[in-house]
Amino acid sequence: MPNPTRTSSVAGNIFTVVLWIYMLPAVFIFTPYYNWQYARENGFVRWLLLGEVVSTVKAFGWPYFTFIRKSSPAPSNTWTQEEKDNAKHLTAAFQADLEAIRIHNAFGLDSLPQDQLSKILTLEKTASMEASLVEDRILDKAHPQLKQHFRNELQRAIQLKIQVLEGSQPNASLNAEIDALEDKWVNWFNSSKDEIYIPK
Repeated sequence: MPNPTRTSSVAGNIFTVVLWIYMLPAVFIFTPYYNWQYARENGFVRWLLLGEVVSTVKAFGWPYFTFIRKSSPAPSNTWTQEEKDNAKHLTAAFQADLEAIRIHNAFGLDSLPQDQLSKILTLEKTASMEASLVEDRILDKAHPQLKQHFRNELQRAIQLKIQVLEGSQPNASLNAEIDALEDKWVNWFNSSKDEIYIPK
C-alpha cells in the first residue's frame, strides 16, 4: 500500500523542481532581456516611469511570449518616414477592396446596377495598383508572415476579381478560387491581426 507521506513528499519535490525550472529563466534571463528591449524601443525615461513593471510582468509570462506568440510587429518608433509612406499603399489597398466588397454585399452580384459594377471594378483596380506599390520589406516588417498571405491570397484574389469583372460571361471556377483565397486570407488575418503593426 502506497505511503501517503512519501507520495506527498515526491509530489512536493516535483512541484519544487518545476517551479524552479519556470522561475530561473524568468528572473535571470527574461526579466533583464525584456527590460533591455523596452528601454531600447521606448527610451530610458519611459522605461523608468513604467517599463520596469511592464517588462517584469511580461518576463513571468515567458512561456507564452517564447512558444506561443513568437511573431511580434515592429514597434512604431522603428519605422522611418519613407517606410510609413510606403505602408500607406497597403492601407489604401485594404480600403479599396473592402469598399468594393461592401458595395457587392449591399446589392448582391446578380442585382448590381451597371454603374455599381463599374465602381467595383474601379475600386478593385485601385486596390491592385496600391498592392503592387507595397514593398515586400514593408510587409515583412509589419508581420513576418504578412507578405506570404497578402501576395498569395488577398492580392491574387483582387487580380482574379478584376478578371471576372472584365469578362463578358460568369466564370464559376474563378469565383470559387476567389472565395477560397479570400477565406484563407480572412482566417489568417483574423488570427494574426493583434500581431500586425501597420503605421498610420
